[in-house]
Amino acid sequence: NNAIGQGAATDAELDVAVALIMADKQWGGNYLNEAKALISKIATHEVSQNMFKGGDRWDARNPSYMSMVATQLFQNISAGSNWGNVQSGCYTLLKNSQSKSSAGLWPNWCDNSGNPGGGVGPDPGIYGFDASRTPWRLAWAYTWYGHADAKTMCGNTVTKMTAKIGNNPGAIGQMYNLDGTLHSSGNETCIPTFLGPLTCAGMVDNTHSTWLNNGYTRLRSYNAKNDNYYNECLELLSML
Repeated sequence: NNAIGQGAATDAELDVAVALIMADKQWGGNYLNEAKALISKIATHEVSQNMFKGGDRWDARNPSYMSMVATQLFQNISAGSNWGNVQSGCYTLLKNSQSKSSAGLWPNWCDNSGNPGGGVGPDPGIYGFDASRTPWRLAWAYTWYGHADAKTMCGNTVTKMTAKIGNNPGAIGQMYNLDGTLHSSGNETCIPTFLGPLTCAGMVDNTHSTWLNNGYTRLRSYNAKNDNYYNECLELLSML
C-alpha cells in the first residue's frame, strides 16, 4: 500500500500501457480501462512539445523512449486525442538525432533539436544501453504499422553498421560512438542488448535478409552465463 520510490521513467510507462492494451486484446476484462487511465497520466505528465519526456520529473529527451507502437495504439483507442501530433513530434526527434555519420546511430540522450548529450546517467552522447533499443522500437513500428519513417531510419542504420562489421553478427560490440567506432568492447553478456535491436532493423527490407537470419541464429545460440535481466529481456524481445 505504499510507493517504494518516486518519479516515473517514460519508457516504462509506455511499455506497461502497451502490455495492458495487448492483454485486453487477448483476455478482455478491465485491462483496457487500466490502460486508458495510464495513458491519460502519460499525456499529462510525460509529454511536452509533442515529444515524450524522460519522465514526470525531468524534461530531457531519450530517443529510445520514442515508442511509435505506443503512439499508434494510443491513437487507435483514444479518438480525438493529441497522439497523432506526438507521433509526428517523436519521429522528427528521431530523424534529427540519428547520426548523419557513417553509422546512423542515436545517442542515449539529446536535446529538443536532436543534438547529443544532456539527460541523465553516464555517457549521454554515445550509442549505449539506452540508445541500443531504438532500432528495435522502430522495426516494431514498421512491422506492425508500416511506418515509412521507421523503415527509412532502420534501413539507414543496418546498411551502415553491417558494412562496418562485414555483415557478421559476431563482430558486434557493446557500446559505440556515434561515428560507429567502438566505445567499449565491454562484457560479452551485454552483446545481445546491441545485437538484438540491430538484427530487428533488418526486418524492414528483404535486402537485409542475410543479416536478419544470421543475427537471429546468433541470438538463438547465445549461451552467456551470469547475464542480467536487461540483456535477457532485450534478447528475447528482439527474437520475438
